[in-house]
Amino acid sequence: MSASTFLLLALILVISHIAAPSAIAHAEIARTNPVKSAILTQSPKSVWIEFGETLLTLDKEKINVLKVTDSRGKRVDKSPTIVSGVRATTKIVGTLKKGTYLVTYRVVSVDGHPVKGSYSFSVK
Repeated sequence: MSASTFLLLALILVISHIAAPSAIAHAEIARTNPVKSAILTQSPKSVWIEFGETLLTLDKEKINVLKVTDSRGKRVDKSPTIVSGVRATTKIVGTLKKGTYLVTYRVVSVDGHPVKGSYSFSVK
């Protein structure tokens, strides 16, 4: 292998490693409301999560889901999840009682990759 061929291959390898992280990035949480582990003094009217990428939306398809459940696993949000750009929102039904609530999500970013996770918050 000639020196120029070796240098060209090395350059291609370096460039591919630099470009790869952005090419394979998935939607990560940028902001939430309520924030993770928050202790609220009053019930929120809605829960939302903003991601670092625009979320994919398809007509009449529920591909992005945001759920809020109480400590017994009962849903306390109103389906369906509302998606606008980078934000997924669900409205709370009524007023949340004192306790800990689990927010679970499964979203698909415009790159087509699903992302799921959860976090909790409390109402005191």
